[in-house]
Amino acid sequence: MLVIFDLDGTLYSGDDVFPDAINLVNSIEQSHGVVFLSNTSSKTSAEVSDKLRKLGFNVNRNVYTSSSETIRYLVENKYDTAYVIGSESFKKEILANGIEITDKADTVVVGLDFNFSSEMLDTAISIILNGGTFIACNEDKLFPSGGKLKPGLAMITGAIEKVVSRAPNFVVGKPNTYMIENVMSDYNVCVKDVVIVGDSEESDILTADRIGCVGILVLDGYDHFLPVTNYFGGLK
Repeated sequence: MLVIFDLDGTLYSGDDVFPDAINLVNSIEQSHGVVFLSNTSSKTSAEVSDKLRKLGFNVNRNVYTSSSETIRYLVENKYDTAYVIGSESFKKEILANGIEITDKADTVVVGLDFNFSSEMLDTAISIILNGGTFIACNEDKLFPSGGKLKPGLAMITGAIEKVVSRAPNFVVGKPNTYMIENVMSDYNVCVKDVVIVGDSEESDILTADRIGCVGILVLDGYDHFLPVTNYFGGLK
């Protein structure tokens, strides 16, 4: 069995690890595979791996993020140029994969950019209205950060969608199943052997429903991991 853990809001909040989170992951890993998966589009998989190590998690497995999986999608589909809205680390990884970033491209790739500007919006809209492809890392309305909810990537994708009057051609992140399908392919497992653990019904559990695997929604408060421990029949 392969257990796929969401991260922020599930195993930690900001830089605060939830009680027993590390023990939970270690216990499950004694008899099952474990993967970390996040919808974050502002941090690459390498950055998230570094954070997990600093928080005390044993990261000897793949870490999947919507930003890095978006790059995987671009490479798989042979995109060689793109206009990119996103963090500097996201752009750096795109360049490292041989994709040129230019405002002359016919593809717009959108990740979370805290410096998003009207100029970026103008460029993205111009490309899409001229027949360009629109690819989004995710469409999260909110994301947890340090115990608070902050505006997610939907503040950017929504602005673009409103003007061009259409949705993205492809959305990589949850609740779409692209990332989960990649995990199953990488680990050579089928749907019946996958469990998704997360804190969001709209993201994690809907993803599980769409792909047809078990989804476990963690609780708020003291009994945060109770549904997980119940499912696995208690943990050591």
